[in-house]
Amino acid sequence: MLPEAELLCLCAVSVLPEDRRLRLGAFARGDIDWARFSELAVRHRVFPLAYRSLSTAAPGAVPAVLLENLRVRYYQNLTRNLAAAKELLRILEVFAEYGLAAVTYKGPLLAESAFGGLGLRQFNDLDILIREQDLEPAVSSLESLGYRSDLPSSSWEQGRFRIYLRDFAFRRAGGPCPVEIQWRVAHRYHPLFRDQGRIWGRLRDESLAGVSLKTLSAADALLILCLHGLYHSWQQLQMVCDVAESIRVADGLDWKALLAEAREQGGLRILLLGLLLTRHLLDAALPREVLDAAAADRFISELAAKISQGFFDRSSYLKRARSFFFLETRLISGPWNRIRYFGGRLWTPNEQDRRVFSLPPALFVFHPFFRTVRLFKTYFLKG
Repeated sequence: MLPEAELLCLCAVSVLPEDRRLRLGAFARGDIDWARFSELAVRHRVFPLAYRSLSTAAPGAVPAVLLENLRVRYYQNLTRNLAAAKELLRILEVFAEYGLAAVTYKGPLLAESAFGGLGLRQFNDLDILIREQDLEPAVSSLESLGYRSDLPSSSWEQGRFRIYLRDFAFRRAGGPCPVEIQWRVAHRYHPLFRDQGRIWGRLRDESLAGVSLKTLSAADALLILCLHGLYHSWQQLQMVCDVAESIRVADGLDWKALLAEAREQGGLRILLLGLLLTRHLLDAALPREVLDAAAADRFISELAAKISQGFFDRSSYLKRARSFFFLETRLISGPWNRIRYFGGRLWTPNEQDRRVFSLPPALFVFHPFFRTVRLFKTYFLKG
């Protein structure tokens, strides 16, 4: 691993114990290509943590220009996140007026509850989970706030996409970020979270800017973060940080029950991969139950080590995504689960397919075929 990547891993935590602070300071005073370090911090979306750690543990070792650049980025991100948090609370207030039950996770809530501050995590959108039967009033409430989406105009096509998809994105002119309205946390063809009732039955309260909100249980949040990392082929260190910081604050988590439920759903390897990456890259402390489960699965242990070793390579994201397209199936247990997942991934159209092909409603049935062609071109015909 490049020294700049090693330093970034040391920086990418919200709490710096004294031994880590000393290691970070010594490392920062070594032979570091600071331009490369800055590029990695931005690309892996952990520049807020990098700024906070360096300014705390080794301010004199960092070129003043680079530290100032990170400082500016940090406060720009904080300003945006404050606006996004305010917008989230406004949306949830309107949802409550419409009588809609809503759950928020990731985004500003994760930044404040796990990372310890709104400025320490970068996020792209606001995730709000609703019940599927509440989608129409949720759309109406967002439209009353000036939000619009690229939902299909045809009600029949909307119905089909509600079956195929799990969320729609909404945007408002001048808004701080898009809003994702989700009625499922995983695609229907995925074995994890097929029973949405489990999620709604064990929600917990969390505070954002002094306001109590409903969010996922610690166990569900961890599993979803590991699944999210897999969806994106673990392309950024921030995804690993999300898992590591969630572990750090998950006091009293029943690890044995979490592992058993992940195994029951067919996603134990998905969970173990995310947890092991935090250990390899960020030195996260994992409970004995997790280490024992990983030791019993040679495939997942070797995979986590391999991904960690090449995590910061300059090879394109497309190359990693190609391998994950097939690898994901091996991370799911059970032959029926695997067949259902691979078929669903291959043939289920999404919003990108709709934008690319723009088929009229009468030809909607051909979307799976065109999606297969698009995926083949994306993963096998491009460099």
